[in-house]
This record gives sequence, C-alpha cells and structure tokens, in this order.
Amino acid sequence: MNIGIVGNLDKPHFHEVLPPFLDEVRKRGASAILDPEAARVLGIKDLIDILPLDEIPKAADIVLSFGGDGTLLSTARLVGPHEKPILGINLGGLGYLTEVPYDNLIERIDDILERRYEIQQRMMLCAQMEGDEGFPHVALNDFVLERSGTPRMTHLETTIDGKPLTTYRADGLIVATPTGSTGYNLSASGPILEPTMKGIIVTPICPHSLSMRPLVIGADRTVEIRPTADSAQVRVVADGQRSVLLETGKAVRVRRAPFVCRLAVFAGRVFYNTLSQKLRWGQR
Repeated sequence: MNIGIVGNLDKPHFHEVLPPFLDEVRKRGASAILDPEAARVLGIKDLIDILPLDEIPKAADIVLSFGGDGTLLSTARLVGPHEKPILGINLGGLGYLTEVPYDNLIERIDDILERRYEIQQRMMLCAQMEGDEGFPHVALNDFVLERSGTPRMTHLETTIDGKPLTTYRADGLIVATPTGSTGYNLSASGPILEPTMKGIIVTPICPHSLSMRPLVIGADRTVEIRPTADSAQVRVVADGQRSVLLETGKAVRVRRAPFVCRLAVFAGRVFYNTLSQKLRWGQR
C-alpha cells in the first residue's frame, strides 16, 4: 500500500508522531509518500517516496491528513477530484472531521494497511465565477460571500436554478454542505444536517430583516449570487481558507461538485455522539 502524507508542519505533534509511524509502516512492507517540504522539515532523505504535493493523491492508495479540521479541509480540496480515501489524524483541538487522535495512530496502523475502515462519501461544492472559465474552486464545508474591507452591507441577488429567490441584505451569505453545517453555518444559526446527506444550505449572515431565514435546498440545484450595484465589494471564500475578489456586477454560481470527498472512518464512531460531545449538549 502507498500511504500519502500531508499535514500542518507547524503543529508540534507532527514532528513527534510521524517518524515512528513511518518506521512502523516500513516494517510492514508498505511505502509512504511525502512532499519535498515535509521531508526537509522532518530531516528524512531516504526510505520514502518524495513527490510534489499535487502529485501525492494520484500515487497514494490512501492519504493521511495530519492536523486539525482546517488541515483536513485543505486536504479534501487537494484529494477530492481524485476520490482517494482520506484519514484525518487529529493534532488539533476540536476534531469534527479528523478520525484518529495522534496518540492512537500507532495502534491503527494495521487497520489502515488492511483497509479495515469504512468510507463515508461527503458531498463537495464547486463555485464558478462569471467570466472565469478556468477550473472551478471547490470546498468541502462552504463558500462564504463576505464584504471586503468595508463596513457597508452586502446586497446579494440570489437565484436557484435561474429562478429568483430574494436579494439578501446582510453581512454576507453562506452556501454550505451538510459536512459544513457544523461550521460557520452553525455559528450563523443555520441548521445541522447529517454529514452524509445530500443538500445545500443557504444561510444569510446577520441579515437586515429577521424574516430572512436559512434555507435547505436539493443537492442538484444551482445557486447564483450577484452583488447589486449598491452592494459592498464582495469576496468569495472557500472553506475559510482560499478567497477571491468578485468583480463588480459579476455573479458566482455554486453547485454540487462532480466528485465527492471519501473520508475513511472506523467502526464505532457515530455522528450524534460526536455532535453531543463537541457541543457539550446536556452539560451545565
């Protein structure tokens, strides 16, 4: 088996956990693939394959994402188009998406190598900017349209499958997946969806009218959003990490991506338990 390794090099546990893990992988006759920067930082020069970061998903049978949920989101954008399994190794704190605590990784090596895991297919989104015919931006959690560098309100004309919905007058607008329902969408009072569901959530951020509520629509719909002439300038942000300025008068179209994120999960992890634990439901 070829195990791709990506991760947040700034996390202290990355340097602590990875070398012994690589030793155990080699002892079992498997191979690991790192990008040049990770290999340099760890001081590893041999007994691994070194490939550019964007080549790792093509060569790997499974990709391990070392970091927190933010690292896994960036891994999903990298790996998603190749639909290879992703296993999150939690070096962070919250851990909605990451499956294995770092101090439990060695115990899971045989399960990984023998593929004793299930695959959850998580819907992703893609966004195409009007006038930009390049490869669309992709996101596992959400696309957020937010005002850029001004306290002015955004005015966002929104249609679904070309049919008018409304003009949102708000601080911004979130278009989220079920996986992203527990992210920014939740902070903006949006609904929580089971992460393996198929659907798109449209949630205004601090709307001017309290009657403007979050909306869940079918997964195969297309949401088109166009800032009006009197709107604040708008930036489109993918998963809270990558952003692009939306040109005045231009629209962005958000739809279901033609591929899914394949998350590797072990038996026994239940979404409702994770939700209750992370949100501290029932605790005083």
